Amino acid sequence: APSTAPPSAPTPSSHAATAATPAPPASAVEAGLPIVAPAAKGGGTSNPPGPVVAIAILAGLLAISALIWAYARWRGVESAWLLGLGHALSEAGYRLESTWSEFTDWLRTGH
Repeated sequence: APSTAPPSAPTPSSHAATAATPAPPASAVEAGLPIVAPAAKGGGTSNPPGPVVAIAILAGLLAISALIWAYARWRGVESAWLLGLGHALSEAGYRLESTWSEFTDWLRTGH
């Protein structure tokens, strides 16, 4: 059998509506002042959380570093160790590619 609530019990929606908007003070109504509803909790401006600020600062530092690096590359500023590092990395890539090719050939032959 379906149960029905007694007619005197307030419904959740009507209770929430009366709790969300409090009645203005009687003195404001008598004085004819405009009635402004208070701002909802959490509806105003708030400060951003700390991790978001930290990530934004790190992203800004990374962007500035990238711009400085790009400008230095554009101007042709390179040190001797950086040129040597580039050559060493390309040599390592060449050797790794050769080793990988040998490995895939070894697998293809059925070993």
